[in-house]
Amino acid sequence: MRIVSLFAVMLLCVAPGAAAQSTAPAGVDDRALRDLVQGLVPLWKQADARGIASRWAPDGDVMVSDGSTAKGRGEIEKWFSTQLSGVYKGTRLTATVAAIRMVTPTVAILDGDWEIAGIQAPGGASGSRKGKLTIVATKINGQWLMSAWRSMVPARPGATTS
Repeated sequence: MRIVSLFAVMLLCVAPGAAAQSTAPAGVDDRALRDLVQGLVPLWKQADARGIASRWAPDGDVMVSDGSTAKGRGEIEKWFSTQLSGVYKGTRLTATVAAIRMVTPTVAILDGDWEIAGIQAPGGASGSRKGKLTIVATKINGQWLMSAWRSMVPARPGATTS
């Protein structure tokens, strides 16, 4: 009987934390979180670095697959401006959210995929890059914003790292 009582107490202590980590956000938050990411696509097409940066929290940050980082909206805007007027000029972005995990009612982790198509290589050849992304989103004053963006390009099968 004592073991059953101890188990019941442990279950009650764990249950509130488990409920906070729901993988199924409310419909409104689900749509808003997906729109947060999808809203980058037209801004990318317009090369609107300021608009892209506005989707980040004021102290948000970016880290991409080549190790580049930017912290704060000003640096994020500058970084995207450089990319969109350089190597990614005239490219097309696709970004999709595959999964949303609610950590708290105001913090969510988004996992998904991205692709940048139309990259012009020297000599005129066109190519693309694609990979995975993880975003930490925070609800600030009722609005979902990105606090952290991490993207990576998966290693090719059989590739080795040093």
